[in-house]
Amino acid sequence: MKNQSVKIIGWAIVAIPILAYFYFLFIYSVNAPQGDDYAVFFKYLRKDWPDRLELLFSQHNEHRLVFSRTIAEVVYRINGVIDFNYLNYIGNTAFLWLLFLFYIIFQKSKLTFLLFIPVPFLLFNFWNWENMTFATGSVQNFFIWFFVSLSLYLYSRSGTLSFVLALMFAAVSTVTSGSGILVFPIMILWSVVDLFFKRSNPAHRNPVSFADNRPSVTKLIVVAITFALVAIGYFFTYQT
Repeated sequence: MKNQSVKIIGWAIVAIPILAYFYFLFIYSVNAPQGDDYAVFFKYLRKDWPDRLELLFSQHNEHRLVFSRTIAEVVYRINGVIDFNYLNYIGNTAFLWLLFLFYIIFQKSKLTFLLFIPVPFLLFNFWNWENMTFATGSVQNFFIWFFVSLSLYLYSRSGTLSFVLALMFAAVSTVTSGSGILVFPIMILWSVVDLFFKRSNPAHRNPVSFADNRPSVTKLIVVAITFALVAIGYFFTYQT
């Protein structure tokens, strides 16, 4: 009973920064474009198909904003107009997904719930106030953290399904923000480390041969090929 009461109090504390964050988001969010919103959304939505499809995958500066433009497309199809408040709200929900992912990691790591309580205070604060109410910034810059974190979490797990999903979300990262393409070099480096060093016990690592690590070699090759496919044309379709 005591542990249950402590957990209820803990969840109440967790809710404080979340409620405060979205309260101020709802107050200060304005249904108006700013900055890159004009090029990212208006330029895209005023195109007819199939020109719109081509623009969907084109680069905006160093970014391929397929995810942001897809979200705008859905909002536009549902409302008949592009509502920037909805884009702001959707973009900021990335922190909720990220918090849920961190909670899963804490649960699987069997860490005490008390250590989880500071996490929402680190996520839901106002250091990122410029992106909170900036449609392009919130959808792009917040969801890239979730997609990269999710892909690396899945990559750390064993099993073919987790590996395939890790690659899928890594690919989604690359079409969410330009920085998302860096998730593939991280995976490649991770695979190389696993290839040469396999943990035999918590205190020591033993070098192993390639023959003993055919699954790791296969994993490395698949990641490298996926990286190459995703990067094709990346620097040759520059368009703003």
